[in-house]
Amino acid sequence: MTDIESMIQEKGLVKVPKKEKDSKYRRVAKFLFLIGPKQAAVVLRKLDDNKVDKVIAELITIRNVPKEEALEILDEFTAIYEENKGSYGGVGTAKQILEEAYGDEKAAEILERAVPQTLPKPFVYLDGIENDRLHALLKDELPSACAVVLSHLPPKQAAQYISGLKDDAVKKKDIVLHLAKMQKLNMDVLQNMSDALRQKLVNIRVDRTSELDGKSVLAKILRTSNLDSEKMILEKLAEDDEELAEEILKQIYTFDDLLNMSDNDVQFLVSPLSDLQIRTLIHNRKADIRQKLLSNISKNRALLILDDEKALDPPRQRDCLDAETEFVNKMVECDRTGKVIIPKDESDKLVY
Repeated sequence: MTDIESMIQEKGLVKVPKKEKDSKYRRVAKFLFLIGPKQAAVVLRKLDDNKVDKVIAELITIRNVPKEEALEILDEFTAIYEENKGSYGGVGTAKQILEEAYGDEKAAEILERAVPQTLPKPFVYLDGIENDRLHALLKDELPSACAVVLSHLPPKQAAQYISGLKDDAVKKKDIVLHLAKMQKLNMDVLQNMSDALRQKLVNIRVDRTSELDGKSVLAKILRTSNLDSEKMILEKLAEDDEELAEEILKQIYTFDDLLNMSDNDVQFLVSPLSDLQIRTLIHNRKADIRQKLLSNISKNRALLILDDEKALDPPRQRDCLDAETEFVNKMVECDRTGKVIIPKDESDKLVY
């Protein structure tokens, strides 16, 4: 018997130290990890620079959040919200004043007469949710149920969802018909639907975290943030880890972003390039990328480049990657100096 085996036999198994409790900043970082980039960006804008630095430092180290812990965190922050949302005026304050003046029983009686019983607004947690998440949430729901949900969302958000049903014309038509014929529903039915959908949303959020890590979540958050916030956070990161800041920057901006840019801005970026550089950029690209680049140079020049593409040896893969990196870096540089605009989402697109 070895010394270790003897020790275990005499003293029992070595105790595993208890897992340390998360700091408040790591707890917030995990919450941002779960709620999605747009809502996380809104939260970050409410924090001062010092707190943002500490939360971001935690966020980039998170690989995943186990389902059980994720549910616990979401419940914890929901409880904090519910506890504080009525702390400034309203029924909560009135209740406290009446209880001080008349006692609990009399206060309850007065409130019951003065304030009609209210329930939480159905589907309020979907206000501002990303369109792709809303589609995932309602994917398997009946058109009638989708119509009920959409009727409780802001009109612009509901319209974006309906517009996104490009590949399901039948469901799109049925939802519109149900919306047109919508009648008032029992509040209990609405609340049951809302509660069930909320639980489904939590499960979707938790399942998606297994595909993400803190760096990709931060990149998505920064993609929805304004330029000043993005620059400030990346500069702070670069002070400690320049490679990490570069890695996140590459996830924020990609070559595909040029598809959302105006033709004028693409022309500004492409016109200084040589024919060889353009040929390297379009090599093995999707049709829409090729079209975007070639349509923003003269027709004669585009034809010459396409002729060269057929006649000459293809560029090396390494050269293609280098050309892409150089082009994206130029895009970002020009965006930050105001020479071009890289739209970060559909609402940023310029319409001519």
